[in-house]
Amino acid sequence: MGAKNNQHVALLSIHPQYANAIVAGKKKVEFRKTKFSKDIKSVVIYATNPLKKVLGYFEISYIEEATPRHLWIKHKDVGHIDYKDFNKYYSSPKDGIAIVIRSVWVLKRPVKLNELDLQLSAPQSFSYVSKSIFNRLKKRAYFKTASNAH
Repeated sequence: MGAKNNQHVALLSIHPQYANAIVAGKKKVEFRKTKFSKDIKSVVIYATNPLKKVLGYFEISYIEEATPRHLWIKHKDVGHIDYKDFNKYYSSPKDGIAIVIRSVWVLKRPVKLNELDLQLSAPQSFSYVSKSIFNRLKKRAYFKTASNAH
């Protein structure tokens, strides 16, 4: 089987201000503390409380692991987060993760997780979703924006 069959889809819990910025094409990098343990090419965007809905998904250009300082210097102009909040998020000195967004697909109508699958629940940070759930989601989405990966 080809490598594509080994690729997985992540479901990320993202604060609404950042999820909306991704959907609007303003946020081109998602910062994380933990890297994925699987080969991820697509990320489902779940906006947390008070929205509690899936807004769409994005395709990953690349994932970078580096110190928070390096990530800030390189991605501050496209991260859609201010320096104070960035530093608060990365309060420990360990490495961080930058998920660089290639393209965004937006749902025609945001959906609750249980509309995609009754067993699906919001992850604390992220979880993995099945290809069948992702395929159901893709049928509801339209192409929104392509990011110029830097």
